[in-house]
Amino acid sequence: MERKWKLGIDLGTYDNLLDGFTFDDLILAVRCNNKVVDAAAVMKEAQRILDQRLEDMHFLIENNMMEIIEEAPNS
Repeated sequence: MERKWKLGIDLGTYDNLLDGFTFDDLILAVRCNNKVVDAAAVMKEAQRILDQRLEDMHFLIENNMMEIIEEAPNS
């Protein structure tokens, strides 16, 4: 079954909107995506990971906007 990414269907209010990332995630990204490993490569990969997480968060908010608006007064 394909996920719908909707509150009340396959997401709960306790689910994260913004997933984190670990040092391991960053180290692996730097190792796999860069010929030269330096401070610029580390910062580039950290920003790339963060940008992707923010894009995912924005999708989740937009996909659930009505559910969020409906739930907010009841909280």
